[in-house]
Amino acid sequence: MKKAIGKLVILALLAGSGALAVAQQTPKPEKTPEPDRAVIPLSDPAKPARIEATVMWGSITVVGYEGKDVVAEAQVREKPLLEGRGLYGPYAKSAAEAQQLLAETAAKSAEMQAKAAELQAKVSQEIQEKLAQEYANAAALSATPQEPKKERSHEGMKLITAALTGLTVEENNNTVTVSTASMRNAVDLTLRVPYSSSLSLRSMMGGKVVIENVSGEIEVNAANGGVTLRNVSGNAVVHTMGGDIEATLAKVAPDKPLSFSNMNGDIDITLPTDIKADVRLKSQMGNIYSDFDVALRPAPRKGEESEKTGFGKYRISFDKGIYGTINGGGQEISLTTFNGSIYIRKKK
Repeated sequence: MKKAIGKLVILALLAGSGALAVAQQTPKPEKTPEPDRAVIPLSDPAKPARIEATVMWGSITVVGYEGKDVVAEAQVREKPLLEGRGLYGPYAKSAAEAQQLLAETAAKSAEMQAKAAELQAKVSQEIQEKLAQEYANAAALSATPQEPKKERSHEGMKLITAALTGLTVEENNNTVTVSTASMRNAVDLTLRVPYSSSLSLRSMMGGKVVIENVSGEIEVNAANGGVTLRNVSGNAVVHTMGGDIEATLAKVAPDKPLSFSNMNGDIDITLPTDIKADVRLKSQMGNIYSDFDVALRPAPRKGEESEKTGFGKYRISFDKGIYGTINGGGQEISLTTFNGSIYIRKKK
């Protein structure tokens, strides 16, 4: 218990004050450099391409076009990413705001420490003593004498800085792999791809994902940022932990499922008026709206034997989602959010 509590407090401090400290210590370049740009020819331009892109810190924008090559541009943002509300929040606009945000983070950390102390008080004295002994043993084993760090003078010297994107692009048999590696600055990645390309995109922290004019299969995983799809076709599987999902589908492949999910944000999708679909809609903390006439049907139920549940001889549970059909049913569409509302619109 104590070990888990300690980790929570440490994570809170790292995500707040530590991230802000990195931002304040990171020198800013005198001017924003030109974007890194790469043009990648496909092994077989007559066949659809698959694009796999990952950005550690920053955003991804993908636009379909008539060309046969994949064009990748990576641009460092003027503002460092690790500024403001730790790793997951908006940027601070000034040093005063940054200090205020740091104070807020410190207050939240103090609150977490108070809750941790509360929980620790509930743990028996015997367990606490054992844990303390384990920590002491581990500290004794890991303690190694270290020489004090030598302070080096830089008086009269000029600071040399460079904001680098770390853009890397590889192509193998029509699969193009794109990544960036910048730990100090956010990098915004822009890709121009043939219309029929399929996409597998991952944005780890601090950026949104935007996709336009693509007809291939789409897979998006975003840790903290909104996802926007405009004029896309085919099937799509989209998930983000924090941020709204907005999608406008020009047409939908009838034999492929659509799935949109997030933890904190709205889901707003626009579908062709003639779509035939079986829908599963679930929002724990929000509402569900639709332009379509959705014919509701009972949620499926699941029975479990007592050996698996421990709640008596037999247990029946009903799915908490809303099930229904649009235009008689057909393609599977799943929309799930924990804290947000769901909107299903007809394309005009």
